[in-house]
Amino acid sequence: MSGRKSNWSRPPCYYAPRWSASEFKEWWDGYAKDQAYKTDPDNASAIVDSHDETYGEDSQYEDHNIGREDEGAWWTVHSNPNHPDGSTVSCESQIFWVDHDDTPPPHPNSPTPEMLAELAYAEVEIPDVRAD
Repeated sequence: MSGRKSNWSRPPCYYAPRWSASEFKEWWDGYAKDQAYKTDPDNASAIVDSHDETYGEDSQYEDHNIGREDEGAWWTVHSNPNHPDGSTVSCESQIFWVDHDDTPPPHPNSPTPEMLAELAYAEVEIPDVRAD
């Protein structure tokens, strides 16, 4: 069985939860920080310093919000490589924290209630039930 047919498709870019606090820290420490030095050595120190100022131990998020692990999630851009106009190259990525009981901040690519309803409608599996 598959989801219902819908003529809605994901936009080229949209914001959604990506990481828990510990997953974000692990991604940064285990992958992204090293990648900054490999892919942009001239600017790597500035990238790392900027990240540490925003998400590090002495930042407003106190070490990637590890102390708030169960309270929310880090949101970032997701791209849709199957979008018909192929415009995912213009996706602007920001990383921001959203508490589980909060609405994400207004952003052109934040999901709207309508977008979430269409996505849910397209993904829900409806069993084929017959009454005798």
